[in-house]
Amino acid sequence: MERDFKGRTGLAHAEMRQSQPVPILVTKIEPPRSIVGVMDRPRLLALLPLVRTKQLTVIKAPAGFGKTSVALAWAERLREADNRIA
Repeated sequence: MERDFKGRTGLAHAEMRQSQPVPILVTKIEPPRSIVGVMDRPRLLALLPLVRTKQLTVIKAPAGFGKTSVALAWAERLREADNRIA
């Protein structure tokens, strides 16, 4: 019978995993609060009509380039227009 790195059998390990709740970070399931004083990004906000036509939009940029700010601005505008936001 196979054992994991702590010497447990696969069945015992699976039972243990099922009995312990999986921690969930709230920051991963709820949007951030609105940020006051964020710089407007008119070029990126102009892409919103294109975003509305897609099921998924990926925002890719290095750290500190305003991905969260743009996503929050898009989400607020989409909610105002009665769009569903995941």
